[in-house]
Amino acid sequence: MMVRQVVQKDVISCLLDCQLDDLLTRVLLHLDPGSLHQAKLVCVAWCIFIQDNIWERDSIRKRLQKQHLTRWKKADHDDREWVVNCMEEEEVVSLACDEWVLVAGLNNGLAKVYSIETCGFVNLLNCRDDYYDLGPSEEEILVYTDIGDYLIATTTSRGVVIVRNKVSYALFYKASHHGDHPVHAVCVSGDLVVTGGKQDLVVLRHKRKRIGRDDSEYMEEICRLSDHTAGVITHVDCDGSLILAGTSRCLLLWSVEAEQCLKRIPSGFINSLILHFPFGFTVGGGPSGGVWDLVSGEVIRTFGDRYYSQLGCNGRFLFATESERNLMLRDVVYFSSRDFHRGRVTVFDIQDLCDIRPEEDIFASNSDPNVVWNKNFSLSKPGFGCSAINKSCLFTAQNNVVMARVFAKN
Repeated sequence: MMVRQVVQKDVISCLLDCQLDDLLTRVLLHLDPGSLHQAKLVCVAWCIFIQDNIWERDSIRKRLQKQHLTRWKKADHDDREWVVNCMEEEEVVSLACDEWVLVAGLNNGLAKVYSIETCGFVNLLNCRDDYYDLGPSEEEILVYTDIGDYLIATTTSRGVVIVRNKVSYALFYKASHHGDHPVHAVCVSGDLVVTGGKQDLVVLRHKRKRIGRDDSEYMEEICRLSDHTAGVITHVDCDGSLILAGTSRCLLLWSVEAEQCLKRIPSGFINSLILHFPFGFTVGGGPSGGVWDLVSGEVIRTFGDRYYSQLGCNGRFLFATESERNLMLRDVVYFSSRDFHRGRVTVFDIQDLCDIRPEEDIFASNSDPNVVWNKNFSLSKPGFGCSAINKSCLFTAQNNVVMARVFAKN
């Protein structure tokens, strides 16, 4: 007697079999871009349909992008919160993320990886010089991270640089190529990892080689860039061909291929920066951010009306994290209590920042949201923190608590 096996199919596969393309497209338009990318991973049929009928159809793609953009601009988000388990006096000092994971750098030489979808713990990254030392740290070791398409890079205030495979978290590069100097600046761009020490930049390139039947990977140092008259390097960003470095005195624009400085711009102290060539966004010693024309070397616009400690972007939006320096100013001017001020993160529209009109006042965007769209997000508790952003979420961390503002559809 033959037993007929019943194969269960999901709704989308049934719609594909019935060639109900229009109906299926309308169903998929209820998803945000990140969820659509995850849906493409289900099977080949789903991947082909989403690519052909969503991303490669201009009208559908623009409609989807507009829906997602509207949620950001209306601050239409859901909140998630979780605690990074730390020992006493340990806290989160840096955040980095892609569309799937968030890496929280701690002040004990360790970093913790969390799933953005589930908020669950994924992995522990030891960023210390002694790879087998996972015990309590007697001294403070600040960890800074960045995530690329294939790599996770971490640096520490002790000068240790580590590069890992993003999928397996396998460590394949570890060095103190800046000596004992703290390394606060790190950027991953494609197959490049750029780190900034006291007065020099080191550029590493990701390489693969086959040994027998196994593929191994390693990092090759391709160049060192330095300008000893430029001051101490504070931050760095890279787009694969150009490197923008901020120092205690100026901005330096470097060519990776030519290994030379293309532009030196006197800017004063730089806390953080973003390379968006031909523009550069910076925050530093002044109570606002600046948009620089990297070709002419001039400030063409300012944004915000506060001191900021950190910048980040997701391609369309730029965030600026409020600096504790604002609290010092409030204490002097208003005699306010330090225990009640909640820092905030301000999000700006990069298209507005780059839409420059010759007759426009460069300071107009500091207080007028009609000139440059911006939205303020206050932290959940009194105090200040660090931030990160991807295409669907804005993350903030205070002490050991991470808050995710999710702009994607449920």
